[in-house]
Amino acid sequence: APGGRVNVSGQVKARRTTTSGSAGGAVYINADFIRHAGEIDITGIDGNGGLALLEGRDIALATGSIIDASGANGGTILIGGDYQGGINADNNFYA
Repeated sequence: APGGRVNVSGQVKARRTTTSGSAGGAVYINADFIRHAGEIDITGIDGNGGLALLEGRDIALATGSIIDASGANGGTILIGGDYQGGINADNNFYA
């Protein structure tokens, strides 16, 4: 079960190396309260973009915050709700 507070105000980068080059990594944040005011960079230079999953009861994305999951074949950003859009599907945002 989630708990506590998470504040993201700096830069978080995640990458994976594959046989075809660099692909995006994954960032999972699960807490009661999340405030994102920084940058999450999970881009894939040569391959797929990454996965960002921010789930919690109260999530704030500040002006100027960046979550970049781009890549040659796109990436996934999931914000809100429960795991895989479960219990709180009405609160989810998909990009």
